[in-house]
Amino acid sequence: LARTLAAQGGRVLLVDGDLRRAGLSAALGLAHTPGLAEAQALGEAGASVPLAGDRVRGLQVLPAGLGEVRVGSAGQSGGLLAPLLARWRERYDHIIIDAAPVLLVAEVVAQARLADAALLAVRWRATPVEAVRESVQRLCDAKVPLVGTALTRVGPSGLGEAGLGYGDSGGYSAGLSRLRAARSGGPRWLRPGRSNA
Repeated sequence: LARTLAAQGGRVLLVDGDLRRAGLSAALGLAHTPGLAEAQALGEAGASVPLAGDRVRGLQVLPAGLGEVRVGSAGQSGGLLAPLLARWRERYDHIIIDAAPVLLVAEVVAQARLADAALLAVRWRATPVEAVRESVQRLCDAKVPLVGTALTRVGPSGLGEAGLGYGDSGGYSAGLSRLRAARSGGPRWLRPGRSNA
């Protein structure tokens, strides 16, 4: 998502907000680089912590930070993030925070409440439906502006199984029909407290 927005000409900051595991930092080869934990320790001045560039012009990355600092500041990241976001909003069109799983880390909801919008990532065939329901409920209870869910790690063979019209004999219309049928009686967890119409 961050690379797509940057490729379209946006100034994008991608932040590894998972201070415990730092998976994004590791995936980008930035696991041993100062980042968010150090920025939070500096307060508002932390908005000037050096950022890593990316192969896509316009995208800058703030890794989670160094291990011992990350662990020490993990539990307070929601409150420490607010002044940094205020400064970054002056410089970037989009700020994307890759956060830890909602159900595993308490401060994720605090981080999400600071966002303009939240997108829940759900791993295809791995994240239990009940975990998705509970995550959506927690975010909605906290008044987080949840705009949708993204399925991750879906291979081409899984698209037909998802009812998206790919790989099945009915094409797009069959997938759309199933989607409409599901929404008409729709599971209430898709939009807690709202009509499914």
